[in-house]
Amino acid sequence: MHRFLLLFSELFPAFFCALPIGMGVGGAGLYVLFLTTFGHLPQVEAQGKNLLFFLAAAASGVLSHLHRRLVNRQLFLLLSLFGILGALPGALLAFALPKGLLRIAFALFSILLGLNGWISAHRK
Repeated sequence: MHRFLLLFSELFPAFFCALPIGMGVGGAGLYVLFLTTFGHLPQVEAQGKNLLFFLAAAASGVLSHLHRRLVNRQLFLLLSLFGILGALPGALLAFALPKGLLRIAFALFSILLGLNGWISAHRK
């Protein structure tokens, strides 16, 4: 029973965080917040779990957009290559930074993204 509750407590938030990812508007950061706040995972572990979660959620969205021919395939391949190349040094940096600094950097980045989205929405 305990295992079922644990599984449900992670699947339910993952599903609702994946909805905006599939639409291409974000949501992965919400999953990190859930994992660190309610799941009590260390920041690095939460971000690693989030990356696996994001890959699966984004793949379904990408396949849908590619199928509908809404994505430039050459640009997709180029951006994917550079995304992969940038992820490796990013992961190494995440492991090298002190845990407190990583949490602060993640929080500041999340706040800046939120402010940017809010300002952009109110300019229109």
